Amino acid sequence: MDCHYAIIDSKMKNITSSDLFAAGGISNRIVSIKYDSLWIHMLDGRGHDKSNITQPIQVFDRLSIPYELIDIEELFSQKKYDNSVLLISKDLLKNWGGLKPGLRQISLQSMFYIHTKNNDNELIFRVYGDEEDYVVSKEALYILKNIPTIPHETFYIIRLLDTNYALTKDRIILLLKESIDIFLSDSHGEYNGHKYLSGRKMYNEFLIILKSFSERPQPLSKRDVFELHFLVGSLNAGSIGFYRYDFANSLEKVFNYSGIITSNIVACLTRSSYAWREIGRILFKVRVNSPHMDNEMISHISSLIKDIESLETRSMEALDVLLKNSN
Repeated sequence: MDCHYAIIDSKMKNITSSDLFAAGGISNRIVSIKYDSLWIHMLDGRGHDKSNITQPIQVFDRLSIPYELIDIEELFSQKKYDNSVLLISKDLLKNWGGLKPGLRQISLQSMFYIHTKNNDNELIFRVYGDEEDYVVSKEALYILKNIPTIPHETFYIIRLLDTNYALTKDRIILLLKESIDIFLSDSHGEYNGHKYLSGRKMYNEFLIILKSFSERPQPLSKRDVFELHFLVGSLNAGSIGFYRYDFANSLEKVFNYSGIITSNIVACLTRSSYAWREIGRILFKVRVNSPHMDNEMISHISSLIKDIESLETRSMEALDVLLKNSN
């Protein structure tokens, strides 16, 4: 499960993970980040608002979950940590000691909860689904806070203000309709020197990016694998099947719709999630075990992407009609 949604689900008494996935929706977006002479491409599968490039903290803002930002000193002065979370890149939190001061870092952002206080100067953080302890000192947090990250700032300490807050069904439907509109509309642009593209054009753009790796000298160089690391990480991060599987399951649980239309929507999105998962596994093996990409692999992924585009477009169009007719 997505680490953001999992922790919010565990902290908020009246919000379920199904509420979060239904309200969040899904996205078909590629973000391209300029990093020195490279363009680093990352996929965004979780639903978002109309902003150019989704900021990590917007998961709270979009859902109107009451919170406040607190500083490091305030975090350590608390007697209880039940309602506090840390938003930061897992890679940064894990490897902060080896980072060069002032060097920009590309961030795939995660959400951590505080497992326990080790001593007056150290906290133990965990991310949902990972039992690894991240022992982090106050000094380390100050270093991490000042590390520049792209495409956006990722260091936030959040304290939830009302754990009894609930998402109404009307609010969930409103947010879902918004994400469907964005999903079905082609858009592109720039933000702080970075680029984004979303909508149906995303699928072909993704194939063009992958094909560019197959056209490079094989095996792929360390520089190529560095680029691929972020593309694969963004595809495999978070939820099962690029958020499609959990989103599909949430529709029946939240709305209690029944009938052939709903069944077809869920079936299409589930099939899409399996295809995304297969692509993720293929690319993960390339990145970790065998840095080779050939025409046969690209042809197979191309076939999967064509199926995904058809399945997702049909299902989101049908869901749009279903929501409009249910009012």
